[in-house]
Amino acid sequence: MFRQHAQSVDAFLDALRIEKARTLRTAARARLVELAPLIAKSAELEVHRTVSSLTKVAESSSVMGLMDLLGFEKDFEKDAEELSASICLLAGRGRRETREVSVDREVEEAYDAQETVAGFFRNKIVTVRKTRSVRRSNREQQYVSVNGFGEYVDGWILVRPGTFAMGQANWYSRELHDVTITRPFLMLATPITQARWETLMGKNPSAGPQTADHPVNNVSWFDAIAYCNALSRSEGLEEAYIVDSGTSVRWKGLDALGYRVPTEAEWEYACRAGTTGDRYGDVNAIAWWEGNSGKMIHQVGQKLPNPWGFFDMLGNVFEWCWDKWVDNYPDGDAVDPVGPEDGDDRVHRGGRYYGGADYAQAWHRGSWKPDDEALLNGFRPVKSCPIPRPDGQIER
Repeated sequence: MFRQHAQSVDAFLDALRIEKARTLRTAARARLVELAPLIAKSAELEVHRTVSSLTKVAESSSVMGLMDLLGFEKDFEKDAEELSASICLLAGRGRRETREVSVDREVEEAYDAQETVAGFFRNKIVTVRKTRSVRRSNREQQYVSVNGFGEYVDGWILVRPGTFAMGQANWYSRELHDVTITRPFLMLATPITQARWETLMGKNPSAGPQTADHPVNNVSWFDAIAYCNALSRSEGLEEAYIVDSGTSVRWKGLDALGYRVPTEAEWEYACRAGTTGDRYGDVNAIAWWEGNSGKMIHQVGQKLPNPWGFFDMLGNVFEWCWDKWVDNYPDGDAVDPVGPEDGDDRVHRGGRYYGGADYAQAWHRGSWKPDDEALLNGFRPVKSCPIPRPDGQIER
């Protein structure tokens, strides 16, 4: 009787193993076909742990042990996160090309000026050598990396998933709570510069100094949305936003792979970069604020970056986020929060050049009307990364 029962159990396990092997083998082969163009461009991706596991399953026969099969399925989610990160990092390590672009730079130029000098009997006119700052358009070689998800110009940083403490303890509208970011995303290392804006959008709306490396400013939230959609179109990516009549914006959510403004949680996660204090460094070393800015906007990248390599997360210009404004965070911890459904104003983060040091804190938050084009407003885009699944599909 016991032997009969054992034989039935063995037969069931054999059938389960064979079916599981068949399913995973089919999925692994489909996934490898999908990844083939990217693998061909990246030696790093070719030897990636998940790609090796996929190859092992795809080429295996049904003699593979049931526990090995179940173990592969269990570990795939963790490996897939690393694979997604590697795919995103192809932006910096993939097939590199160069292209020539027109870039405006501020340069020092020498010139001769005539001045009147008082003499003993009469005034004299003399020629003196002086210098002045002028804008010149130069043709420069710029590195571009190409992969299956479009072109990426250098300057984007991969942000990996994680959990962090968002907000500030004992502050009425900024309660400290744990937030988990579940998917990797790319974020620009600096706010959008005037050069980047002009290259894509044409006319520069900025007030104050107008140079290639100053952050674009005087842009509304709607302007930031329009830029992100335009950047997506320029690279053949799905637009993240559906814009109706210019003032009604619907976001397709974290699944859309086009460029977008960050959620408030993504912004603070990237700003903190693993730190837990009010700032990621001394305020004068990392930020332009009214105590050191001369009440002027400054070029990006002049202060120290945070531990993940982001410049100007605090100070200089406010940065638009997706979220609608709410005075108080919802109770409890959160996973990939995207803000409330109702509201009129939109959140901005990061502080400003014309404001006290209290603005330049990682948890500090404020809001403007989405059509407000204040001199203080800038932004930096992000882009969701694809997440591969065991069934060979891309979870987007």
